Amino acid sequence: MKYFIMPGTGYKEEDKDYAISFVIPRDIDNLTIVETRRPSDTRELEEGFDTPVDIGGITQAYLRFDDVFVQRTSFYVW
Repeated sequence: MKYFIMPGTGYKEEDKDYAISFVIPRDIDNLTIVETRRPSDTRELEEGFDTPVDIGGITQAYLRFDDVFVQRTSFYVW
């Protein structure tokens, strides 16, 4: 499995040097994944929601990069 990392929407023109995208494998060295669940998020209980609760429900993850090496060929800049 791989992650496609994209910049957020809050960047301004002066932040353009940080607006990069890249792909990394999930098991890359020095990447910490903190997966969380919001108990107040009840979307999965609504009728017609397409992610069943019994397979995990809604989660979100924070990725902490601690000196992670990303190969040059994995970058996307636009």
